Amino acid sequence: MSIIVPRFQVPNPLDLMFFAFDRAARRLGLPGAFIHFNLELGGQLDVEGLKRTLAAVHRVYPATGSRLEWSPVLGRPRWRLDVCPPDLDRVVQVHRLRPATEEELQRRIDGLLGTPVDLVNLPPLQFHVFRGLSGGDLLAVRWPHALMDARGGCVVMEEIERLYQTAPDPSALTSAGDELHDDFARLTAGNRAGQGLALLRKWVAPDPSREWRNAQLPVAPELGELGPLRSAVRRLSAGEVRRVHEVSRRLCPSVRFGAFLRACAIRALHHLMPRPQRPRTRYSVPYVIEGRERPCRRPVCRNMFNLERVGVPADLAPDRAGVARLLHDRTAEMLAGGPTAGYLATVVRLSRLPTAVVAGLVRRSLTTEPPSWQRGELAEPPSLPMGFLRAFTRDMPTFCGARLLRTYAFRPPLPRVGLAAQVAAEQGQLTICGFYFEARAAMMHRFLDEFTAALLETD
Repeated sequence: MSIIVPRFQVPNPLDLMFFAFDRAARRLGLPGAFIHFNLELGGQLDVEGLKRTLAAVHRVYPATGSRLEWSPVLGRPRWRLDVCPPDLDRVVQVHRLRPATEEELQRRIDGLLGTPVDLVNLPPLQFHVFRGLSGGDLLAVRWPHALMDARGGCVVMEEIERLYQTAPDPSALTSAGDELHDDFARLTAGNRAGQGLALLRKWVAPDPSREWRNAQLPVAPELGELGPLRSAVRRLSAGEVRRVHEVSRRLCPSVRFGAFLRACAIRALHHLMPRPQRPRTRYSVPYVIEGRERPCRRPVCRNMFNLERVGVPADLAPDRAGVARLLHDRTAEMLAGGPTAGYLATVVRLSRLPTAVVAGLVRRSLTTEPPSWQRGELAEPPSLPMGFLRAFTRDMPTFCGARLLRTYAFRPPLPRVGLAAQVAAEQGQLTICGFYFEARAAMMHRFLDEFTAALLETD
């Protein structure tokens, strides 16, 4: 039995928060909240084949071919699904590099990273093929974070490759029903009455007697002095990746590899921090806890995760093994407990406010350090502005007719911090991505140097 696709996909509370962040950033003249995913390819992508496959993907996941609109009464964002098929020549754009150099590719990628995703005239999932280098194409996939998180985007890319290989008739496909399933209520199930309100009060007026202070990088220059957005990529060779795993196994054989990676990043951050630090200072480390039930992949075109933080005492930061063991133990506790309801309950209550109101609340926190009375989990960025991504759930040797060599992603930096990093561990590879404002270039590159050194250091 076919599924009747509704006219709209209504965002869940997490989606609405990203709409608010996107609106706040764009009002500051920034490109907004988006995810940018690069696929480095060996040879040329089958562009026409990708276009044909997208016609099928838009049938299976209608939100990927939708248009953004705002409801006329409440002014709430929503994805309109009953739209005319898009012009696929605009959805998949080919950019020929002239001159065909790595420097020109870097310049074009940086320009794209600084450009907002068009949510009015095009579907939210968009593709840019950069062609001309002798080794092969680079495919950049972009979408607004309000549409889906990185895991959802990776599921869609896996589906693109599956449909490319099977080449079904798009007219014979029906929706997977993604737009009918939110499942967000499951993540907040068991929340005690009033818990979310209590956390909201803590965000507005946290307990001034708390013992620990989260370390923060010095606030970046004023917005007008930050300069354009730039990116940097450190690709570890196969030999270097083997060495990182060997160091991890030798120093802390019983911990998860991701914990060792974060421990090395904390040591790198520690070397960037001003000295001396205040007593009882800690580094807050972000963790994204997957909210989708396994093996079920629904919902895909949603944000379905819980954001947690782990505190690491600053005086422990130079000890990679000690930090890795602490992070490993805390991760085990979080995974055993599953997504917690407290943070999400606060998001639910904030999302009930008009999007413009929430955007106004977060706009100031994007650029300036909040006063001490407004510091908390939602008002303060984590000490370590870094994410960790394992992209695909299966091996992907090819993508739309070309060998898939490497994948990685970028996360936009908050202006008040000025830089962000993303680590991609995929198919035996390790890639470190820096995304920063030009004024933070020296700090970003020093972090990448320190991070790489910590990963490879044997002593």
